[in-house]
Amino acid sequence: MLTQLRSGLTAALVILSSYSACAADKSYHRDDLAEAAIRLEGQIKSDAGPVTKPLATLRREADAAFARSSLLGSP
Repeated sequence: MLTQLRSGLTAALVILSSYSACAADKSYHRDDLAEAAIRLEGQIKSDAGPVTKPLATLRREADAAFARSSLLGSP
């Protein structure tokens, strides 16, 4: 049983690794989309502004927001 599981996992890894190698060789590249993505990233960063709160505070606020949404029945 364990041998079959290992051989199945090995076969899946071989298939996935060969697929990712083929997918890396793209035959096209759209410069306009690449530039738009870079502009969008810059816009998002400028809209968000600098982070002034420490990580622990941000994590605590996020946990509290998730707790409130789960209490309200939101997905």
